Amino acid sequence: MTTVAIARDTGKARAHDGRFDEIRPRRDLHAVLAGADAVVVTVPHTPETEGMIDRAAFAAMKPGVAFVNIARGQVIDEAALLDGLKSGRIGFAALDVAATEPLPSESPFWDLPNVLISPHSASTVVGENAKIVEIFCGNLRCWLDGRLGEMRNVLDKERMY
Repeated sequence: MTTVAIARDTGKARAHDGRFDEIRPRRDLHAVLAGADAVVVTVPHTPETEGMIDRAAFAAMKPGVAFVNIARGQVIDEAALLDGLKSGRIGFAALDVAATEPLPSESPFWDLPNVLISPHSASTVVGENAKIVEIFCGNLRCWLDGRLGEMRNVLDKERMY
């Protein structure tokens, strides 16, 4: 398997860079989608990413693509996704998130045989809560001691994550 990531800043060093065969800029999104057998969306919901996977993005994907959204529902054009699933252009979708949560009982996604819906739990792994508490407690100690520069996972108010 070849894994290709799309990143806003391809030059930024990340601890997980080695997990990808290639990291491409956002402007290459449709070209990367065209070559993918499976697409996994993991971006935060920000003004920059809202509607990022739109009708044109779905049209760029290979017929029969497997599509996974563990990002946020607002990142996806759900009407375009639904059309793609009904037509078979999108072969399968695993949806951990939706624009409206919980997913309303009248949503047509529930009735499609090529859709797997999970309860917004893709990140629930063993040890996650302990890690969250560890980061919070460490940040609280830093804040109380005035060591703000040592805090981890601080919200960037400009980027909104």
